[in-house]
Amino acid sequence: AAALHARGETYVALGDDARAAADFRRALTAEPERGETLASLAALALRARRFQEACAFGNAAVAAAPFNAEAYAARAQARLRLGQARDAYADAETAARLANEPWTQALQLLIQLGAGNAEQANALGRALTQRYLAPGATLGVHDAAMLARAYLGLGDDRRGLEALSRSR
Repeated sequence: AAALHARGETYVALGDDARAAADFRRALTAEPERGETLASLAALALRARRFQEACAFGNAAVAAAPFNAEAYAARAQARLRLGQARDAYADAETAARLANEPWTQALQLLIQLGAGNAEQANALGRALTQRYLAPGATLGVHDAAMLARAYLGLGDDRRGLEALSRSR
């Protein structure tokens, strides 16, 4: 199951979502309660804009691995798209408690934006700038990509590019 999951992640990185999904499903055949794989299927469903399916995979991922921040993050994004802003915010907050990393804070900003809380999103954007775009700061690729998405959501292209340029 681990090898199939790893190959599926490689296919995700290569942009071949169909092969990734096939490997993830094979991994689940070998290990049905594999939370990491369920979260990856939720993320694929999100990318395909199948929000009900993403939420279902997110629910299964959280049940299988209640300490996996990625599972909560996928479910938060799906719930937001399904109009469940309060539940989306709760999931984003849980993801941030489980993994206090830049990407989870960027997720909270995106959820605030999606829920129409522009003032809170802007305040969070300012805090993220002070913390993660300070001189000399570097970011992991996942963190940089999520921060860039958050800044783009705020309409701040310059900071979005700045976040990407700090990825290592």
